[in-house]
Amino acid sequence: MVRAYAQVEPVPPLRLKGKRAPVRAWRLLSLGAPGAAREDDQAPLIGREEEARQLRQAYGRAARDRRCCVVTLLGLPGIGKSRLVRDFTRGLPAQTSVLVGRCPSYGAGITYRPIAEMLEALNGDWPLVAPELEPASVRALRGLAATDGTSGVEEIARAVRGLFEALARRRPLVVIWEDLHWAEPTLLDLIEQLAARLLDVPVLLVCVARPELLDLRPTWGGGMACAYALELGPLGPDEMRALVSCLAPPLGEVVAHGADPLLDRVAEGADGNPLFAELMLETLAEEGAGAPLPPTVQALIAARLDRLGGRGARRARTCRDHRPGLRPRPPHGAAPRLLRRGRGTVEPAATADDPPRGAARLVPVHPNSDQGHRVRDDPQGTASHLAPDPRRPPHPSPATHLHG
Repeated sequence: MVRAYAQVEPVPPLRLKGKRAPVRAWRLLSLGAPGAAREDDQAPLIGREEEARQLRQAYGRAARDRRCCVVTLLGLPGIGKSRLVRDFTRGLPAQTSVLVGRCPSYGAGITYRPIAEMLEALNGDWPLVAPELEPASVRALRGLAATDGTSGVEEIARAVRGLFEALARRRPLVVIWEDLHWAEPTLLDLIEQLAARLLDVPVLLVCVARPELLDLRPTWGGGMACAYALELGPLGPDEMRALVSCLAPPLGEVVAHGADPLLDRVAEGADGNPLFAELMLETLAEEGAGAPLPPTVQALIAARLDRLGGRGARRARTCRDHRPGLRPRPPHGAAPRLLRRGRGTVEPAATADDPPRGAARLVPVHPNSDQGHRVRDDPQGTASHLAPDPRRPPHPSPATHLHG
């Protein structure tokens, strides 16, 4: 479960008090930053060729026409949104600036936390762009980086817009907003302002979110001049089989050398969700090919937490059973209904000529206009998620290297 955040190596099984059988163990080698490239990225991106093409097309349009374009990437947890974005950014031309900011689900002062992360990542570029900004904007950005600024909403918006303009005048700029469904309304307003007011500079804003974003902002993307919405649905059976075959070898001999029926069992049980497939493979690698597999992502994670033992398991069960906001699995077709709440075109019922499940279609946001498009897919609900816990402490402050 920590594979995305840490580098580990296996050690001989341990005999622990209270456990009848030896327990598999790993030695922690290093911790990785959230959003860093994952080990399973070594597997090819499967089943997302159309969405990847649309991302490249949006980048090309922004760079060619020197304009700001917005791509909103919607999908349920574990469906592969961040994996698609990582693959996209790795394929960008070398002369491209990429900034990434993640919206936290809890904590104090989280409204502009994604921008603070972007400022922290500027490193040597800050001395080059700071002279191009107004003094008030420099003060506002330094305040965001130190998380103790006193600038108002309009001052911050002007400062962020000036920063993006300065960076994009040097080279095309791609800004990735992760977990935007947790964004504060003020940040959503800021992104909409950026889309409208960034002129004559090549900027691509990539907004990664769960479908709940459209609950917060039903008309999201409707008034943007160059906007796309890519909606990721579950992978098809053949795509899941190929993905499981790629993921199996690194996860242990039990899975790697298992018979085809074992891989088919995982591919069918994952319901088109790559994260679910990975967790199922790890369960089989740890418990053996005959281990029972929980029917949902939530149940599978709960079962893995229960194996922590002792106080850790009790704490995990308390969070799992008593935290408010535990949401059920969305019904089939929930995401398309959310999308129809906005200003996008409502598609007719599927026909025999429609693309198969997993294929994407480009649909104008406003018919007979050039005000953006939506790429539609067939998203089935496969996972649930937990609401944020307000009792947890905030993230640590980013480095204040912008001072001086």
